Amino acid sequence: MGLVLKYVETTKSGSFVYRRRVPKAVVGIIGKAMFKKKLGDTEREALAAYPRYHVQVEGEIAAAQKRLAAPAGRASSPASQTRLATEREAYAAALRYRADLIEAGTTEEGLHRKGSAGPPASAQEVIPQPSLLRPGFLRRQW
Repeated sequence: MGLVLKYVETTKSGSFVYRRRVPKAVVGIIGKAMFKKKLGDTEREALAAYPRYHVQVEGEIAAAQKRLAAPAGRASSPASQTRLATEREAYAAALRYRADLIEAGTTEEGLHRKGSAGPPASAQEVIPQPSLLRPGFLRRQW
């Protein structure tokens, strides 16, 4: 009988996968419903990769819950979070930031006005250029 790790499953091929649902309350903030990552093909690889990824997932969920509990009047920029790893996450962060601005009272017209202040300077490096925010950008091109 092997070691049982929480959220780890064995696939049909014998590899180990971390699979965990995101709490419903923070799905909109995180931008996905499940964390899923291959930890390795052997038990030894899975045991080595598990702690690092589990801590990362726990941190993302805790940060999202903290953001959910934050006062609604404050619009936090994506730069205040940890540095984003992918363009998909940056796109999701930009959409959340836009929603926060709208919630804080910025009008749609104010969002599209030329010369508007935009996100803080530190967020400029996290949010992709407007050309990357076009619809269909994240679809795979086969």
